[in-house]
Amino acid sequence: MRTIHAITLAMLVVTTGFFSSGVKAQTQTSAQIIAAAPVMEILLDNSDSPALDEAVVARAWPIIEAKLRALPPASIVIIQTVGTAELPPVSLRIRIQQRRTADGASMEEVVGLVRNAVLSFPSKVKAHTIPSHTTSNLIAGLFDASRAINLNSDRNVIVFITDLIENSSLANCYQTFPCKLPKPSFSLPGTELTILGVGFGMPSNREISLVKVWEEYLSHVGLPKPAVLKTKIFG
Repeated sequence: MRTIHAITLAMLVVTTGFFSSGVKAQTQTSAQIIAAAPVMEILLDNSDSPALDEAVVARAWPIIEAKLRALPPASIVIIQTVGTAELPPVSLRIRIQQRRTADGASMEEVVGLVRNAVLSFPSKVKAHTIPSHTTSNLIAGLFDASRAINLNSDRNVIVFITDLIENSSLANCYQTFPCKLPKPSFSLPGTELTILGVGFGMPSNREISLVKVWEEYLSHVGLPKPAVLKTKIFG
């Protein structure tokens, strides 16, 4: 009897080529597909951020869905809570494949699972008492995200819904203006990074300052293209 893992691999075999033209088909093995498959991470800031606003996540969803549907077969999709450990985490890890198994599902099923997780995030967090003046470990969240990307792929994706107000032992962007971030201790090669909600609720001068601070910080983490920091996603 084949294991679930073996079944999953069998579902991922892809053959390319044009048989009618007489050109020999090229077969990519399951192991090769998985080894090169990108990872998409959706990071949700639970520390009193725009990710807790139903209108914000509703506007963010089409951006997330478009990036999700652009992923190739065998890609892994991860949802992870970032910010404070004082609240219960929300997490999901699933692979895109033809049919559902213990560790994967079809694209349509994955889209449905991710949509539900993202849109229900505000209500799940608000069901708990949110600590006042909570810590906001966003740099640590990006560090953890860097450990989950596939270094064999140049198509990794991270979408982060956050105001980028770091409030930790590393930096205090909550009280210090402008804040100073430490030198990055992680890298994100082969990764497209989009951050939604930067400076949410801030006066425009603080918002602009915060964007500049983070643009400088993220220019040193090995991204192939500059990170996209969206302060307004309602326009």
